[in-house]
Amino acid sequence: MLNHSSLNDNPNATFVFSNYYNLNGSATIIEPGMLGSWYDSGIGRWGIYYENTTTVMDEGLSFDIIVADQEILGNEDFTSEANIVMFPNPAVETTTITSTQEITSITVFNILGQEVATFKGKGNNTQIDVSNLTTGNYLVKVADENGNAKTLKLIKQ
Repeated sequence: MLNHSSLNDNPNATFVFSNYYNLNGSATIIEPGMLGSWYDSGIGRWGIYYENTTTVMDEGLSFDIIVADQEILGNEDFTSEANIVMFPNPAVETTTITSTQEITSITVFNILGQEVATFKGKGNNTQIDVSNLTTGNYLVKVADENGNAKTLKLIKQ
C-alpha cells in the first residue's frame, strides 16, 4: 500500500506510476499496461497491483509515482467522422498518424498535461519524430480539417 500525504484518505486522487527497477538493481520491469491501482477505503490507502494474476509481484520493486493536480486537456465531447490511427505504438524514433480527414495539427502532451511538441498536419498521413521525447507515456491531440480533435495515448520507448 502507498503512503503519501496527497494520496492518503483521498479516493479521488490523481497519480501516475510506472515500475522502475527492483532494489538490487536487476531489470525486473513490468509493462505499464499490466499495472493497475485500487483504493482501499477501509484504511484510506492506494495500492498497486499486477494484472497478471498467475505471477506474484516481486518483493522490493520500485515505482516512479507522480502526484499532480488534475488538468483537463479538453472539455468538449464530439463524435468525429475521422478514423484516426497511430502506429507504431509503442514508438522509438517516429510514429505515423493517419486519418480519413485531413490532419491540421498534432500536439503532444506529457502525462502532466504540459505541451512538449507540436507538428503541422500533412494531409491524411503525417509522420512525427518522437526521438527527442524521453521514455514514457504521452497524450497526442490530433485536430482535423473539420475542427474536430481526438486524443490518443502514445508510449515512447
